[in-house]
Amino acid sequence: MCFFFLFIFAKLILQFRTLPISKTVGEVAGIAINKDDNLIIFHRADRTWNSRSFNEKNVFNTTAGPIAGATLFVVDRKTGKVLTEGGKNKFYMPHGLSVDHKNNIWVTDVGLHQVFKLDKNLNIQLTLGEKLVPGADDQHFCMPTDVAVSRIGYVFVSDGYCNSRVMKFNERGDFIMAFGRSNDNDAFLVPHSIAVDDDLDIVCVADRENERILCYNAGTKPNDSGLDTTGVLMMKAESTGRVYAVRIKGSMDVDHLLISCQSRFSSTVGNGRSLVANLRSDRRRVSDL
Repeated sequence: MCFFFLFIFAKLILQFRTLPISKTVGEVAGIAINKDDNLIIFHRADRTWNSRSFNEKNVFNTTAGPIAGATLFVVDRKTGKVLTEGGKNKFYMPHGLSVDHKNNIWVTDVGLHQVFKLDKNLNIQLTLGEKLVPGADDQHFCMPTDVAVSRIGYVFVSDGYCNSRVMKFNERGDFIMAFGRSNDNDAFLVPHSIAVDDDLDIVCVADRENERILCYNAGTKPNDSGLDTTGVLMMKAESTGRVYAVRIKGSMDVDHLLISCQSRFSSTVGNGRSLVANLRSDRRRVSDL
């Protein structure tokens, strides 16, 4: 079965309904719920990812320029009305979306090779990476896929389609370390999604092409040795199928994990409920579980 949800300490799903969005939504890259209980949608408007999007050096084809329309919507979950929109003429190929404990919005753009932190009003507060320039050093990304932020502000970026590593930054955006690029059996092959559990002090990565989830020490808590143990493998789940999304105790303190092995869906959780957006068809609707 290619599409499934794994619920850890799962709450019961009480209802299912379809939420009509008041504006046209393109291919959905990510969805999340903020602390105001509104739905955040990061989408590609009229842009599609195809064989001409990147060259052999992973540089994005900028012929069409940035996406002209709004790529970020803040939506009332009860009515489907778009409350705020943003991102016009900014993004090239939206990908990851998450909301941290302070209600900041984090997005990745695989075309720009950048990561952005935005406030609740969709104003950019922090930019990581160099615009349209892929790279493998500690100042560059190569098609970064997702962001997870710990309670005390450590930023973890899954990087991504080319570098296959996880990068850790402090809350100011200063690079701390990277892990996952190695020659052993635990090397990533497209880390596609990432999540932090502050209570367990772990960061879990959806290692898509290796069809598994790997969880590492996140290094967000002091230890007796005084050493930084970030990146030490703690646990793994293998033979999961191609895993595209993983979430653990997100910004809304939800206590279950969602996994999908089909790229047709993007999922997030809030208040014990789940939201699933079909990435390809019926572009104006989000299912609310």
